[in-house]
Amino acid sequence: MRRRTLTQLPSSETLLVPQDDDPKEVRKRLEHYRRSNKKYYYRIAKLLEPLKEGNVIRTTYIKHGKFTNEGKVISKPVYRRSYTVNVIGFHHRRNRRHLQERG
Repeated sequence: MRRRTLTQLPSSETLLVPQDDDPKEVRKRLEHYRRSNKKYYYRIAKLLEPLKEGNVIRTTYIKHGKFTNEGKVISKPVYRRSYTVNVIGFHHRRNRRHLQERG
């Protein structure tokens, strides 16, 4: 059901009446939008290569997104995508997308 927002401007009464949409059609439309979005997302998405222990990497801060600090990978993934890295003498756990292999 859709409904127009109320406004001070004059509008027709028929435009203010909610429209009844068939739930099956709404579901079909939503699934179509989801499939379409998925198709376009996966056209450019790619898997990142796994890092090995001892690889020299650069890390990024989430706030500004630039790869600045250099460090080394200390251990293999703790979970599926996170690595323990040594940056400026401190151990951090970082997600793979926040690490860039320097090579």
